[in-house]
Amino acid sequence: MLRSVALLLCVLSAAFVADAQKANTIKVGGLFPMFKPAMDSSGIRRLHAFIMAVNELNANTTFLPNHKFEFKIEESKRDAGQAFFAAIAVAQWGAEIVCGPASSGPTMNAALALKTYKVPQASYSATSPALSDGETYPFFFRLPPSDAFQTVGLSEMAKEYGWVKMAVMSDTSSYGASGAQAFIDAAKLASQTVLTYQVFSRDSSSIVSELTTVKESKARIIIVVCQASDGATLIHQGYSVGLGGPGYAWVGADGIMNSNLVNALDAKGITSDETKFLVQGVIGLTPGRDETSDEWSAYTTLWGTQPATLSAGGVCSSNTDASGNFIHRRGDVDSDPATPDACAGITTYDPSNPGSYAPYAYDIMMTYAYTADRWFKSVLNGGLGKTGSIADDPEGFFAEIIKTTFNGATGPVGFDANGDRVVGARYLVVNFQDRAAVNLGSWVSGVGFTYTSGVDVVWSDSTTGKANAPKDATSDDCVVGEGWDAVDEVCRTCPSGEYNLNGDATCRTCPKGAVCEGGAQVSVLRDYWADPFTMMSTVKTYRCRPGWCCNAARCQLTTNGTVCASAAAPATTAVQDACSASQCGPHKVGILCGQCTSDAVLVATDCITTCNGVGGESIVVLIIFAFAACTALLMVNHGNSLWGFGLIPEGMVKTFANYFNIMQLLEFTASVAISQLFSLNSYTAVEMTEKCLWDTDALGNMLIGALFPFLAMGSLGVMFIFEMIHRATGIFGFLDGLILPAMGAWRQFIRSTTRRLSRLGVLEKKTFSELGITKAPYYFKYTYVFTQLMLFSHSTIAIVVFRLFQCRKVGAFEVLAYAPGVEC
Repeated sequence: MLRSVALLLCVLSAAFVADAQKANTIKVGGLFPMFKPAMDSSGIRRLHAFIMAVNELNANTTFLPNHKFEFKIEESKRDAGQAFFAAIAVAQWGAEIVCGPASSGPTMNAALALKTYKVPQASYSATSPALSDGETYPFFFRLPPSDAFQTVGLSEMAKEYGWVKMAVMSDTSSYGASGAQAFIDAAKLASQTVLTYQVFSRDSSSIVSELTTVKESKARIIIVVCQASDGATLIHQGYSVGLGGPGYAWVGADGIMNSNLVNALDAKGITSDETKFLVQGVIGLTPGRDETSDEWSAYTTLWGTQPATLSAGGVCSSNTDASGNFIHRRGDVDSDPATPDACAGITTYDPSNPGSYAPYAYDIMMTYAYTADRWFKSVLNGGLGKTGSIADDPEGFFAEIIKTTFNGATGPVGFDANGDRVVGARYLVVNFQDRAAVNLGSWVSGVGFTYTSGVDVVWSDSTTGKANAPKDATSDDCVVGEGWDAVDEVCRTCPSGEYNLNGDATCRTCPKGAVCEGGAQVSVLRDYWADPFTMMSTVKTYRCRPGWCCNAARCQLTTNGTVCASAAAPATTAVQDACSASQCGPHKVGILCGQCTSDAVLVATDCITTCNGVGGESIVVLIIFAFAACTALLMVNHGNSLWGFGLIPEGMVKTFANYFNIMQLLEFTASVAISQLFSLNSYTAVEMTEKCLWDTDALGNMLIGALFPFLAMGSLGVMFIFEMIHRATGIFGFLDGLILPAMGAWRQFIRSTTRRLSRLGVLEKKTFSELGITKAPYYFKYTYVFTQLMLFSHSTIAIVVFRLFQCRKVGAFEVLAYAPGVEC
C-alpha cells in the first residue's frame, strides 16, 4: 500500500514539475532575412545576435531564474508577403513575443498579422515613421529610432557641410517613401531646398530615367533612402548619367550605410577597384550606440567568443530551434542543384564589426527579459507577481514593455506610448573609405555631432575634411540667364540692364542699341543688328542702314530663354542665321541684314518677291525717261532767257542742280521726287512695269543708282548726232512734220503767256541786245545740257564711288557698308 502511494506521489510530482517547466518557458518567434536568394549577411548577423542574447539569458541563474526562452526561426527575406506568412507561422506555433523582421514594409505586414494574435513584436531595423501609428500597430515597438529622428540628423548633416540644395531619391517601399517624406519635411523646417524628389520601384533593374531627372535638376548632393541592393543599382547607374564621383556626394539613410552596399556592388560583376571608386565618399547615418560604454564593451567581447556555425571547411551547423527545424541549414534557396545548399552561418566573429543592426536584435531580447523579470517577479520583490503565460495578458505585457528602461548595448533604452525609442536615439556618422564603412562619430538628437578624434571624412575625389566637402552648387550649375554670386555661392538671375545667353554664369552689361530686361531677355532697337555669332559670349551690336535691320521698336533675340543663334561662326557673309527672322527686315538675311533671301530680289532698299520676273521693260522705261529729260532741257533757249522775257533767270538751273546735289550727298533722297528719279531710278521703273530690272544684289543695286545719268548722257549724245547729221544732209527731214509743229505750238504757248504777264506788269520784255546776248551756234545748247546733266549726276556718281570704298568691320568680316554682303 505504501509502495503504491509513493508511486502515485512520484508520478504526480513528475507531472507537476513538467507542468511547471512548461509554464516557465517563454516562446519567442524570430523573423530574419537570410537568403533572397543571395545571402543577406547583415540579416544573418542579426540572427546570431538574437541567439547570443537568448543563450546568455538562459545561462543566467539570477535573472529570470524560473523562466527560459525557446525560439522558432522563420525566413522573412525582406519581403512583405514572406514576412506576413512567417509571422503567422510563429504565432500558430505559440510565440508569445516576436523579434523581427527586417525592413519597414515586411515589418508592417508582420505587425498586422501579429495584431490578430495579440503578440507583442519588436523590430531591430524597421525605421519608417509610419510604424509610429499606435492604433494601427498596437503591439509593435522598436529599438532603432524612427526615421523621423534620422532624417532630422541628415538635415543637420547637410547644415554641417554647408549644403542647402539637394535632391532626394527613394524606393516605393514604406521605409523609402515615408523616410524620404520625413527628410523633405525636416529640410523645409531647416530652410533647405529639395530640387527634385524621385521615386523608383524596389529591385528595379533600371533607375536611369529618375537619375537623369536628378542630373537635370543640377543637384550635387543626393539623399538616398532605400535598401542596399537598390542603393547599389542607383550609385552604379548614377555614374553612367554623370552623377557621382568628384564634385558629388551620396548621402545615405541607414538602409545603404553598411557593408551590404559594397556586397551588392560586387555582385554586379564589377571589379573591386570599381566598387571602391563608386562607394568612396558616400556618407550618411546609421543607428548607433555609445561605443565607450561598458555595455557595448561587454557586447563586443561576447560577440567575439561565439562559436562558429559555419566551419572553415564549409560544414554548416546542425543546431535546431524549438520546433526541431535547422536554424542555419537553409537548403536549396536558388533552385539550382549544382550549387551547394545555403548556410546561414558565421565562421568568425569580428568584435570590431558586429554589424549595424545586430546589437538592436540583442537589445530586443534584453527588453523582453527586463519586462518579463518585472512581470513575473513577486510583488514583495518589486514585481507584478504575474503567473501563467504572457499570452494570458498581451495588452498588459506590452504596456509594461514601453515602461521598460535600461542601459543596453545600443545605449540607454526607453520608449514612448507608441513604442518608439525616445531614449538613447543615437546615430553613427558613417563614411565609406576604401570599400569599408568607417565610423566618423555620432549624432544625438538635441545634442548634435561628436566626432572621433583622428578620423576624418574622405570624399569621392579622395580629399579629406569638411573644408573639401563638395559644394551643393557651383557656377557650372548656372543656366542661361543666370550669373554666379561668389559671395553667397548661388546662381542668380541677371538683373535688368544685364544679360546672359550662354549659361557661363557671367552677367554682362547690355550693349548699345539693345535693351536687356534681365535674365536672358535681350532685344535690339530699331535699325540695330546683333551679331548672332557673338550671342554665345558677349553680344556685339551694329547700326544698320535705315529700314534694313530691326524695323520695329524692339526685336527680341531670345524666346523663353532660348537664343536664336548658335555658337558656330560663319565661313562667308552669305549666312542665313536663325536670328534674321527676328531682327532683319522682310526677306532680309545675313550680316547687317545685307542680303535678300533666295526667293527675293533687291529693288532700291527693299527685298521683294512681287516683281513678276526679270525683263527689259524697265530698261525701256528708263530710256524713254532719259530722252524725255534731254528733250525738255533742249527746248529751253539756253542763253537768251526764254525769248527775252526773263522767265528763267540766269543761273536758276545751276542753283537747282546744286540744291539737288546737297540733298543727294545728305541722303535725303526720299524727300525730293527728282532726286529719287536721278539717284535710284530702278525702283520707279519697277513700279511702272512690275518687272525687276534684273536679279541683283546690294552691290548691283548700288551700281544701278548711277544708271540713269549715263542713260541721259547717252540719249543726249544720240540726239546731238541725229541733229548734226540732219543739218548736214537733211536726211531726217521727214521728222520735221512731227517735230516742228510741236515746237511751234510750244513757242506760241510761251509767247502768249509772257505777253499776258507783260501786260499785267509782271514781266518786262527786253531785247536780246538789251540783255547782251547774241545768237550762239546750235551745238552750244547740247554743251549746256550736257553740263547740266553733269551737275545733276555728280552727286549720284560720287556717292556710288565713295560707297565702293566705304568698308566697316563686322565680326570676322570687313564688308561694304552699303552692301554688307560684299567683302572688301
